[in-house]
Amino acid sequence: MSIEMAGKKSQKTPSYDDLLQPVVYGVLPDQLNDEISFVDLFSKLASQRKLIFTVTMVGALLATALALVLPTVYQPSLRVSMPSAGNVAVLATVNTILGGEDNIPSSQQAVFSSYYHRLRSRDVLADYIRKSNYLEKLYPGSAEDKAVLLAGLVKGLRVNIEEPSPERKGAYIANPERVSVSIEIGDEAVGVELLNNFAGYANQRLVADLQDDASSVIRNKIEVLTSQVAKLREQYQQDRMLTIKKMEQENAREIALLQEQVSAYLAKAKANRVTRVANAMEALEMAKSLDIVYPTTLDAVAQKGQKSRNVNTAITVVDKQVSSLYLKGEKYLSTLIETLTKRKSDEKFLAEINNLREKIHIIKNDRTLAALKKRQSDDPWIRELPEKLAEVAALKALNSDFTAVLAYSLNDSASVANEKIKPKRKVIVAVGFVLSLFIALFVALIVASLKERDVKAKMPSD
Repeated sequence: MSIEMAGKKSQKTPSYDDLLQPVVYGVLPDQLNDEISFVDLFSKLASQRKLIFTVTMVGALLATALALVLPTVYQPSLRVSMPSAGNVAVLATVNTILGGEDNIPSSQQAVFSSYYHRLRSRDVLADYIRKSNYLEKLYPGSAEDKAVLLAGLVKGLRVNIEEPSPERKGAYIANPERVSVSIEIGDEAVGVELLNNFAGYANQRLVADLQDDASSVIRNKIEVLTSQVAKLREQYQQDRMLTIKKMEQENAREIALLQEQVSAYLAKAKANRVTRVANAMEALEMAKSLDIVYPTTLDAVAQKGQKSRNVNTAITVVDKQVSSLYLKGEKYLSTLIETLTKRKSDEKFLAEINNLREKIHIIKNDRTLAALKKRQSDDPWIRELPEKLAEVAALKALNSDFTAVLAYSLNDSASVANEKIKPKRKVIVAVGFVLSLFIALFVALIVASLKERDVKAKMPSD
């Protein structure tokens, strides 16, 4: 109970004036007079002037040391633009012969655009650096991983389009006309050499790619044309074989018809010969009865009959041929009958059969058919073939050597200018000094505040 009474007495009862004081949120009424005075602030900083000076000088010295320690970086550069028409003329010629292939650029703009893409390729630059051993020139005896060194060096490549100017910063330009190429490097002389040689190396890479593309296109075209030529030859050979087969069938049919005509003529001739023999035999009987031995006339036979009363001169003409044939006499008719009877064939006596045999001979010895069978090549008769063979010959004779192609014009080569771009030593020292000063002021305020709190803590309370 006594302790509680003592506590209540120690608490100050607020007066009426205290109750009328304005209330500031977050600040107790007793703290309203704790404002920081600029005089007190500068007094605190002045009391720590040695600390401020020391920290500022240490920071400035560290910034100076850093500026001196950082490696020097140079940025040599060169400018290239579109090539002249003469330097890409061979590409235009090859492109025309190939029929305007899209993957074989021929115009100055197209060639330079292709060159630009290789010039800005970090992979192409890395390949050139490895082949030319520039890492050994720039970092002799370095124990750092070569991949890291190479990545850092390649990262410094810059290719900027100067013409045409982009409408806005960073805008894409598909067909540049002039570009600048630079690289950040520690040894400016080596960088100048690297940059100038890299411009030529990028051209070599482009030329090699163009030659590969052209060779591939030529090879594909030759394969296509060769396949077309083979198909044409095969097609014409098949057509020729079909023609031969058709001609043989037609000739065989014609020969069969002619043979039938020959057989018909022979049959008819044989029948006619039998008829003639029969007529001759009948006439022979008549000649014997009239006692006509040798050929005579009808008047002579009549006169002979008048001299001999026993001979009957009355003649009945049954057949005109027979009636005229008996006048030939027995000798002639006997010989005729014997000759006709012994005849084995009538073919030689038929002019029509000779004509038919001649036709059969001509068909069997068909020169056109024989020429088709003996033909070794159908090339002279293939109309489309000469043009395609000429194309193949032109493609095989096409010179795809692009070593004389220069895909760029060198406006300004890289040169040693002794202009450092990094580090900005004065800027580093100035920034280090200002930063150190702010740090020193902040530290000084903290130290002064801590000391003031310790002094107030040691003062006796009322």
